[in-house]
Amino acid sequence: MVRTEFAKQYPEALKVWLRQQDRAVKLARTDDVAAAAAIGRQLNLAPAEAARQLGQLVLLDAAEQRSPEYLGTPEAPGKLAENLHSAAEFLKSQQKVDTVPELGVFQQGLATRELADAFAGS
Repeated sequence: MVRTEFAKQYPEALKVWLRQQDRAVKLARTDDVAAAAAIGRQLNLAPAEAARQLGQLVLLDAAEQRSPEYLGTPEAPGKLAENLHSAAEFLKSQQKVDTVPELGVFQQGLATRELADAFAGS
């Protein structure tokens, strides 16, 4: 998640952040002990508790995020937008929200351009 204003004002910082998130996911997959220790330090948790919580997460690296099942690409937004739109329609049917934006609003909100730019050429 990123605010449009932030993404426009700090595109290089966003690229660095996205690359570091990708690095963190890969670390969590290849060295779960080191990842749990780092997460535990940041969240003031014992490494065992951090490891337990980490084991319950679905972590996607940048390539997986760009797949059709998730965010997709700027040219072909992924299914996440459709899933969010469907969830919004369900909430409207339950009278939990008043209106549902068009699917395109969800597709534009995926920040696929920023993700693609961060990994261009890699």
